[in-house]
Amino acid sequence: VPVWVTFSCMDGAHTARGERIEEAIAEVAKFPQVIGVGVNCCNPNYVCSLLSRARTTIARNSGNTSKEIGASALLPVLVAYPNSGEEWDHETGWHGQSQAEIKDSTRRCVEWVSQGAQLVGGCCRIGPKQIHGMSKALTGNLW
Repeated sequence: VPVWVTFSCMDGAHTARGERIEEAIAEVAKFPQVIGVGVNCCNPNYVCSLLSRARTTIARNSGNTSKEIGASALLPVLVAYPNSGEEWDHETGWHGQSQAEIKDSTRRCVEWVSQGAQLVGGCCRIGPKQIHGMSKALTGNLW
């Protein structure tokens, strides 16, 4: 069964558990059923750095020096669906400033695609308006 694996991340270099994203990506990308790897439910400010690290790891481990990671059926595509940028506390709920304004979401998703992401979307506190904006921004930018 084809799967994609994404990691929630605490910053631009580490998973929420503290592992370097390169180590996590390398570990799961070994499996042939993994068709995509990337990040989810993290601050959108971290996504470009995380995608860059993921792309470099996949290329290095495959021997492929191309930036076209998803171009080969043998290499996983990059996935990005961050949250709004707010932080969740199980006792107090959501806090911090949302980075999910529609114009920010649309600009950022174009950046993620330019970093190699082929599957993009949103997680916590990203709603239909932001997803619609992303879709409009990417029309003509994919495939």
